[in-house]
Amino acid sequence: MLVPALLALSLVAGQSGDPYDDDYAAPDDDTQGASSPFIMTWGGNAWDADGGLAGALLGGEAGWSWEAVDLSVGGYGYRGLHEEGKYAPVILGRIGQRLRSYGGMEGTLVLGIGAAKTTDWVTWFQFGLGVRIPLGPLLLGGEITWEQNNLIRLVGGLGARF
Repeated sequence: MLVPALLALSLVAGQSGDPYDDDYAAPDDDTQGASSPFIMTWGGNAWDADGGLAGALLGGEAGWSWEAVDLSVGGYGYRGLHEEGKYAPVILGRIGQRLRSYGGMEGTLVLGIGAAKTTDWVTWFQFGLGVRIPLGPLLLGGEITWEQNNLIRLVGGLGARF
């Protein structure tokens, strides 16, 4: 009984002033206007949903951000998608919905459609969830996407919003 009481007291004792001052304040980030261009570089891995590593991937994305929506074009290289040891190109048009939290972090919901060269060029679909952390004009991001050919992609990215 004494340990939970001391733990609760230690959590409250360190607070000074308004404990909710930073958590519920309106964001004052002026680096992003109502609309702005952005670029991102991505790197990570793709896994076969049935188990096993499908291969590494590298890529980039360039687009335009509005208040809550992103439109972009992404180009990626998936290693081992059609031949072992070689990168296969994937080109996608992407639309994303950004959900901004009070702390400045952004959640993203992304839908992509494009083409990939497996053995021949095929239609490629992508649905993903992600997070972006604005650090001034820089962006730090991560995504998990479900894609064509039963792939799950987990990537991290670094970019900038102008």
